Amino acid sequence: MILTDTQKSNYERDGFLIYGSMLSEKELEDLSQRIDALASGEHCNAEKAGIRLEGAAIAGGLQDVSRRDKVWQLGNPHLHDDIILKYTNKPEILDIVTELLGTEDVKLFTTQALMKPAFHGSIVSWHQDSAYWTSVSPPALVSCWTALDDATEENG
Repeated sequence: MILTDTQKSNYERDGFLIYGSMLSEKELEDLSQRIDALASGEHCNAEKAGIRLEGAAIAGGLQDVSRRDKVWQLGNPHLHDDIILKYTNKPEILDIVTELLGTEDVKLFTTQALMKPAFHGSIVSWHQDSAYWTSVSPPALVSCWTALDDATEENG
């Protein structure tokens, strides 16, 4: 058992669990560099990488910012990078997910990187992820979120 009874009951009550750091500083750095490289177009084309640009970039704006800072989202980056794929299969994370779901029969539904560039990025309002996952039945899903950057005034 990885989770305490308190963590499990809090998850059941609140619908989320803040577990804490699961990655070393080196792993965070490697993951961040790979995400940035994909967003910058260094490893594959935008169509293959599932790159979605900021609305202002699509409309022809944001001419003075880098390609990476025009990217709003990467869809399924684990399909394009072995380091990202390794992270999605990290045993410590899978152990927690299987415990929360109560089954060893766990499948990866999707991965994404939300870039949210400072000062010109789109707003993502409060939401529940499951509202977007209508094709999954029963809706037994766990979303694992990893912050790669600290949220500061300097980075928006």
